[in-house]
Amino acid sequence: MKICFVVDAYYPSIDGAATSIRNFKAELEKKEHKVYVICPKYPKYEDTETNIIRIRSFKVPKAAGYRLALPLKDLDKIFKKEKFDLVHIHSFFTLGQKALKLTKKYGIPVVGTYHTQFVDYVPGYYKVFSKALQKIAKRVIVNFYGKCDVTLAPSPQSKKILEDYGVESKIVVLPTGIILDQFKNGVEKRFREKYGLENEKILLFVGRVGHEKNISFLIKALKKIIEKQKNIVLAIVGDGVARKSLEQLAQKQGLKDKVIFTGFLDKMNLADAYAACNLFAFASLTDTQGIVLLEAMSVGKPVVAIKAHGVIDVLDKEGGGLLVKNNIGDFSNKVLLLLKDKKLYAKKQAGAKERAKEMSIQNKTRELLGVYKVLIEK
Repeated sequence: MKICFVVDAYYPSIDGAATSIRNFKAELEKKEHKVYVICPKYPKYEDTETNIIRIRSFKVPKAAGYRLALPLKDLDKIFKKEKFDLVHIHSFFTLGQKALKLTKKYGIPVVGTYHTQFVDYVPGYYKVFSKALQKIAKRVIVNFYGKCDVTLAPSPQSKKILEDYGVESKIVVLPTGIILDQFKNGVEKRFREKYGLENEKILLFVGRVGHEKNISFLIKALKKIIEKQKNIVLAIVGDGVARKSLEQLAQKQGLKDKVIFTGFLDKMNLADAYAACNLFAFASLTDTQGIVLLEAMSVGKPVVAIKAHGVIDVLDKEGGGLLVKNNIGDFSNKVLLLLKDKKLYAKKQAGAKERAKEMSIQNKTRELLGVYKVLIEK
């Protein structure tokens, strides 16, 4: 099968959609399918993967690391030349919109994945006219995914959101799978020595450092946590537009030495971070899945997370951690409980590993191929 993934942000920009595409691409290629990725071009970045087709692009204001692909005239030539069996679109901006039109022009089956709860992102980036922009975003989402042959939602909660918006295409729940052994060789000592954390308990956050990730909640929660237990730090792995304001917040809260901003880490150093942490902390209210939770869980790290729509399904009845109210007091108490109760901690560790196995990339790729085959055989 000749498959084309289309996305408006890909490596070196790392987010859930990019991780999802790379994971699925690698597994599909193992099964001898030919997979292409059409995405924006980034200055000075050289691809290590095969079949990556880059489109000229420029910077997006207020969105560090993201680029807008324009002009799109080359896309038609690519579709005409490659004759894809199926196109799978992972975003609904310029590349996604153009690709959707071309699938109709050439009669190619098209799948769309709803990776981002974009409507909830708007207020964090655009204070002025945010309600009007949210209405526009909903209309764009309904129009775009309504034209896909099948829409994939990473969780039942995401599916319900799309249905509530009014998306009329067939919606299938299919989370992104994770590569179970990719972080198994992390070295705890190496991370602790690098950041001078000999005896501290480490809460870890990994992800884009954007306003929508609600990292300020974690910093405020940490202040309450260390009132009762001093030897705890928060390590924030990743980068983004909110980093400067979060560094200022940590200083304002008197936590300059308790909040560590590592910036972006490569796979080896990220594995070390997962190995070193005691708990994975997550406060995002907008994620459709939260792949980083599963990454942490795959190496047996329990999660403490706010009970939000994407996270609920990942933790699945709190098998690999604890779900808490959107309340700093409750979050802080649950962190302290897990760190102090060794029996509960061990139970959540085992549950985390088990849940991660259920969400393996092998299992989810089989499900994805099932969706593809139904469309192609129509």
